[in-house]
Amino acid sequence: MNLFKMETEYDKCIRHMDGYHKYCLDLVKEKYFSEKKENDYVLLVVGETEAGKTTFAAQSCLYMNKNFSKKNVVYNSETFFYNVWNMPFKTSIQLDEGILQIFSKDSLTKESKDIIKKFATIRAKQYFFTICIPTLIDVSKDILKRFKGMVYIRKDVKENVDHRFWYWFTRDQTLNMIEKLKKGEKEAPEFYMKSPKLKKGMLRDFLPFREFFKEHKIINVDEDSERKYKYYSALRKKEEEKYNKEILGMHFERNKVWYDLHKSNPKIFTQELIAKACGVTRPCVTIALKKVKSKLFEI
Repeated sequence: MNLFKMETEYDKCIRHMDGYHKYCLDLVKEKYFSEKKENDYVLLVVGETEAGKTTFAAQSCLYMNKNFSKKNVVYNSETFFYNVWNMPFKTSIQLDEGILQIFSKDSLTKESKDIIKKFATIRAKQYFFTICIPTLIDVSKDILKRFKGMVYIRKDVKENVDHRFWYWFTRDQTLNMIEKLKKGEKEAPEFYMKSPKLKKGMLRDFLPFREFFKEHKIINVDEDSERKYKYYSALRKKEEEKYNKEILGMHFERNKVWYDLHKSNPKIFTQELIAKACGVTRPCVTIALKKVKSKLFEI
């Protein structure tokens, strides 16, 4: 065993990602990318400027496929044509805001039509797409036909700590929001928070391949923002343990293992067996399984 093995971008991503973020993506894997299914998944990542859309999208892509790299980031038409047709099955592709003009109603060039056609027929390759957009109003009909989920990211500056929280919405919830926006409702951060029983996660500041995103000006970086980035990152680490205990519960990971075992084969991994093996009472296991199940939601 090599004790001095260098930590990869994937290892860093796993170490930094919010636990609830991993949990949601695991549900996506189970529902859409199992061996018997042939689906892709298009995730919209919505938020204001510098909210952390690129960070969330890159973390998600790397978690879904550890071979995700700089080549999988699409920021113009040339990279789109290369990535869609040359990447292997079941890989992750990140579409940043720069590519969205191709999907706009005003773009009627032959190149944009070719891209839209390929995007519509690429489902068989089972890609995991993330598409970064500033607002739901900007979503074109071609993307609306394909997306399956939406994440909204918001800043919450409180007590000198620049937190970024994210909220996951289903396709139906998102389409309902778009209908309301078309009817004239003002789009604001509070608009996205109206859904009942809304769960939220905390966005960590680790951006895979950060130097690449800076070089291609996909993220806005200056000296002041770099200082803020380091400052807020240090403060956020101190807050995260407290947040995870409040949101997921102190024993969430243990309870999730129990839940997965019981769900995989209820006849073998009974609640009585789990309780006996772990030295707890059966009611304790029953309550734990209910707590995990209550956190499940349709993705």
